[in-house]
Amino acid sequence: TAKDLELSGLELPKHQGFESTLGGVLQLWPIYRYRSEFQTALFNGHPKKYLKAKFMDALCKLRGKKCKGGEKLYLPFPQLSQDGQRYIIESQKDDYERAPVYNITASPPYQYIAKLADYVNATHATLLVYMPPLNWELLNETKLLSYEEYAYDMAILRALFEARGVTFIDYNQPIQYHSWQFHDFSHLTNEGTKEFVQELYNDTQGLI
Repeated sequence: TAKDLELSGLELPKHQGFESTLGGVLQLWPIYRYRSEFQTALFNGHPKKYLKAKFMDALCKLRGKKCKGGEKLYLPFPQLSQDGQRYIIESQKDDYERAPVYNITASPPYQYIAKLADYVNATHATLLVYMPPLNWELLNETKLLSYEEYAYDMAILRALFEARGVTFIDYNQPIQYHSWQFHDFSHLTNEGTKEFVQELYNDTQGLI
């Protein structure tokens, strides 16, 4: 979107039709059409490296902290500015808002998961499925997702997996990670990640 272009710091020209799909295609087609020429003629022949550096720099500024060696250093959500917190909530709320009428077993993701579990069961393969921790303090505060609704859906998934011999671990039952360990709704900070990876390793090393 035009906002993304603005964030990238590339100062690309804005076009009136860019927000529409057709407008976007028409504006970006010349870039795609002449991609090989861009590859050799721009940014000393390394446009991908240049663009990634620009993007990472913009991302780090947005996160409120400088990058070290290209690593994204996520600040805990409570430490973000009010604008930063507002940006996180607005940009991610669509991922968690639930439709008023919702039947998990009728949803395409569930149907896909069921087929995958059936395939694993039929081929005697080993499959581990786990739900990483979510920032329930923030989800409850914003009222975007009910823990009761989440637990209900997870019970249905657990029954599906257990009936087919698939190992299922939910790191949200019980809730044990807190808002200061997350950058947003689901991305852990570096410290939170270290704790979670250790827990995941302890729980799965027998399977491995």
